[in-house]
Amino acid sequence: MNRCLWATALLISIAALQARAGDEPRRAAPAEGVPRAERLAWKTAEGVEYEYTVPKSYSRERGATLLVMLHGSNLDRRWSLANFEVGKFRRDDIIVSPDGTTPNGSGGFNFMGERADAEKIAALIRSLQKAFRVERVYLYGHSQGAFFCFYFMGEFPALVDAICPHAGGLWIGSKLPKETKEKPIALLHARADAVVPLENSEGARDHLVKQGYRNVRLEILEDANEQTGHWPRPDKTEPLLAWCDSLTATGPASQLRSAAAQITGDEPAIGRALDLAKRAKAGAAKLKKEEREKIEAEARAITEAAAAFVAAQVDALTPATPVKAPFAYGDWTLHFLTAQRWCEGVEEWKAFEKGLAAEQAKHEKAAQPLQAVLEKAEKAGAAADAFKLAFRIWRDSWFSRDAARAVAGKLSGWAGAPANGVADADVQAYREEAGRRAALDEAGWRRCEETRAAAVKGIREKHPGVFGEAGE
Repeated sequence: MNRCLWATALLISIAALQARAGDEPRRAAPAEGVPRAERLAWKTAEGVEYEYTVPKSYSRERGATLLVMLHGSNLDRRWSLANFEVGKFRRDDIIVSPDGTTPNGSGGFNFMGERADAEKIAALIRSLQKAFRVERVYLYGHSQGAFFCFYFMGEFPALVDAICPHAGGLWIGSKLPKETKEKPIALLHARADAVVPLENSEGARDHLVKQGYRNVRLEILEDANEQTGHWPRPDKTEPLLAWCDSLTATGPASQLRSAAAQITGDEPAIGRALDLAKRAKAGAAKLKKEEREKIEAEARAITEAAAAFVAAQVDALTPATPVKAPFAYGDWTLHFLTAQRWCEGVEEWKAFEKGLAAEQAKHEKAAQPLQAVLEKAEKAGAAADAFKLAFRIWRDSWFSRDAARAVAGKLSGWAGAPANGVADADVQAYREEAGRRAALDEAGWRRCEETRAAAVKGIREKHPGVFGEAGE
């Protein structure tokens, strides 16, 4: 998703969902023959209403991941598929979105930390496992649903392969059985979330790490403000679920499907794709000749596609990227930093970025002491000092990998509603520079996204059997 357009997404309320009453999904019991890529609806034997969708790519032979999406407090089953586009978001998954397991008495529902609530979701999962070939089960939860992800995993660890809690945390009393310590846990939270503070996810991460959990990741969103910090983010959720794929894919065929998704997704991870292809090839060594050769051929296709993807980004960036000082913020900057994230760890990309490594290191070094002082100023409530420091980091360390991005959301929020003591001149200086950069960022992002889309189209055309047909 274009990062300049994501803010148009809405956190859909009960009232907005009710406006869709005339757009009711077709009711169909889960079965192999249900329509594909369409909103469907059914009810469990326990009385839980849910919406679901089965991807076009699903077959009994191939199977699919089952993604259970849990809404926040006082909402209902319609929230998920209203905010996460059917056929685009996790397009190869069976996605199910149930009502919360406890009615609120006013038309909405909640997921409560009670065994009876968890049992209802367990029954839903088991019913879908009977109807379809389910390779693995993920839980995504937003707000209250995020807290429930942890609770459910503790109650039914054998039913869950990974969880992605967004804008939530860990309820006191949630169980952490030893069989969950290897499961991927991908947390997502905006720094500027004014509904559920970031400290909830940070505390959950820290507690899990202390308990010996090995696959815990917290993605902090820096591009949101207090108004948007609690909104759903399909564009950031999908890469985290792809990370879960890379850790839960066990057999060579599953690993290759995950590798292909790492290349063709909206937030590619090329280094991860290459690692999965390597693992798949190694795992195929004991297979029969015909199957082994098929896996090896697909692994080669993944490797070729990864090289083509990186080459496309390098070719697009080379004419625009400065090769020596003075370096100045331009339409190349956002493109470079985005491609750097996508292609991290890939040898061909390392060779390209080598000439800029010293400049990037200089920006990161300059930001480090200011970051420490900024943290102290924020804790002390020194709004004027915090604004000045954040502005300096954002303005002067713009080529750092993370430092400028880490304060961008804060600055936007602070400038939108300046605290007492923040000088008008400082706010105006920020707004002027932000306005200047906006046009450069839009041009850079457009080139970056067009390059990605063209590369993926070419990859699909060359290797349709591995990546799907172009235009899918």
